[in-house]
Amino acid sequence: MGIKSILVNIDYSRQCDSVMETAFSLARFLDAALTAVCVYRHDTEAVVATPLNAFEPAHSIGADIAKTLHLRLKEIRQKLDTYQQRFGQNYDLNFYEGKTSKILAELSRCHDLLMINADFEEENAFSTITPLPNNIATQAGCPVLVIPAEMNTQFQARNPLVVWNGTPECSRAVSDSIPLFSKADKVSLINVQKRHSSTISREELINELTDYLARHNIESERIKPSSGKDKKTIEQVKHAVKKGGVDMLVLGAYGHSQLRELFFSSQTKELLNRFNLPVLLSH
Repeated sequence: MGIKSILVNIDYSRQCDSVMETAFSLARFLDAALTAVCVYRHDTEAVVATPLNAFEPAHSIGADIAKTLHLRLKEIRQKLDTYQQRFGQNYDLNFYEGKTSKILAELSRCHDLLMINADFEEENAFSTITPLPNNIATQAGCPVLVIPAEMNTQFQARNPLVVWNGTPECSRAVSDSIPLFSKADKVSLINVQKRHSSTISREELINELTDYLARHNIESERIKPSSGKDKKTIEQVKHAVKKGGVDMLVLGAYGHSQLRELFFSSQTKELLNRFNLPVLLSH
């Protein structure tokens, strides 16, 4: 099954421009429908956007909030219209009020792909910032494509890298990526599976993965891990990215694992900022 319905989160940040451009480019590339979602909170707008005056009437404060919100949403629509004209790709835009991560997780269950900003943050009513929840991919009903703030080139997924560790989550990530892999020049594989972590040997399992991709007419190439058996997964990934000309990472999203620690920590931003690579996550 191909990717025919893409859901993209739109916010007020500068980094969101990269997500918009990538979403329109990918939707046209895959001939998919594109739905943009903008989530807002009146309480957040009141704290962040409006200078509150203790002596100002409450109804006046409410009017200022509504005006600020209207201007922000108008700006978002204007940006989307610009990309629509540039790529010749239609889109739908829906507005919701509430918690962004919860709304995206629920809506994603009716789409093939969810796209979010790598620096996605969620504001609460007291204007404190919390990072992207670690479990957003585990709550979504489809794979999540995380887009870095700035990308060197237009997203094409010509040489994705699968960070393979033999888990069910990683297997689903590969399966979810088949529509993208089918348009790639090649798919690179790096085996970070721990030895003796399954009944079938790690070498036999990675060979099975290669055969699986071949049945889908997808050419794959195994990248030999860098020397040093004690090297952490992030070092192995960095080595593979540098060696293979990689333009996208594919991995499973799951709890209590080295990869979760890798891709949902400060190292995640460091990796995305250094290589400007999209990351596809599945659970």
